[in-house]
Amino acid sequence: MFTLWAALMELKSVGRIIESGLCAYCGACITVCPKEAVTPDADEPLYDSEKCIECKLCTFVCPVMNRGVEEGPVIAYYTGRSLMEDVARVAQDGGVVTTLLIQALREGMIEAAVVCKFSEEPLRPEPMVALTEQDLISSAGSKYVSCPSLSALRQVVDKYESVAVVGVPCQVRAIQFMRKKAPRYARPIKLVIGLFCTESYPYTKFCEMLRDKMSVDPSSVIRSEIKHGKFSVKLRDGGIHGIKIKETKEYARRSCHFCGDFAAESADLSVGSIGSDEGWSTIIVRSQEAKDLLDRAVTSGLLEVRELSEDSKSFILKFISLKKKRLEKELPLT
Repeated sequence: MFTLWAALMELKSVGRIIESGLCAYCGACITVCPKEAVTPDADEPLYDSEKCIECKLCTFVCPVMNRGVEEGPVIAYYTGRSLMEDVARVAQDGGVVTTLLIQALREGMIEAAVVCKFSEEPLRPEPMVALTEQDLISSAGSKYVSCPSLSALRQVVDKYESVAVVGVPCQVRAIQFMRKKAPRYARPIKLVIGLFCTESYPYTKFCEMLRDKMSVDPSSVIRSEIKHGKFSVKLRDGGIHGIKIKETKEYARRSCHFCGDFAAESADLSVGSIGSDEGWSTIIVRSQEAKDLLDRAVTSGLLEVRELSEDSKSFILKFISLKKKRLEKELPLT
């Protein structure tokens, strides 16, 4: 059987990845291209073959074309929530990511954070270099539409010595490839926070899903979330619409269907809602630097954490295993 994985091995260029609809839109290729042959667009990058000098940097950092990132050993599992009122007010779950970044910014561990925020268009996120606590608070909340956050590294590489990056698993993998193959752009990254992710959606497909599956005008949506096997949106008039998560699969990015990383396993620390109670976030710690930052946030009174129960830990490990098994199936190229 001709598999998607076999097809990827034949593509051999970011341009062909984009043309095939297999781009994860992580933003790494946009940052490392020395000739700006790869630039941002609506749902995937634009590739200009006339500008390309075939240096291959984009292929070296692409998380779709490359595998073999080493998983970090787990130091600890926690459930946590922010004790900062300004953060808790806007947080999707426990507000842990925003609070940790504020702690890191306050103490000088980082000068800036690469995150994503909502743009002026409803539900469409865009990369952001956060420099203040208010910047971080304004970027809080889950985004299910793909955001090329790593493209913002081009803005920070020559300006700052210490930067945090928040990203989904494909972006976290791309950072590890950048450290090996394009270290100039990864040099300022001192902290990588990963987000639990099953899949993300191109903006146009996301809007199509809202209209076709939920009879919802995208411009009326003020919040979206995935919980308990259901995708739901809250509207400006207070209404709530939801569908089963399995009904959203056809609208997800194609690259997500063969990603085997649920918990961003090469990040310093990963965060998500699965495994925690309402208003709390699950935290998986993989580096001592991240553990120390977490401890300082608790000591500072910004964060409350508890050890994750064995049942919750088993539940998360089940999700991690399921996504790996999905990758092993090597879905046919259709």
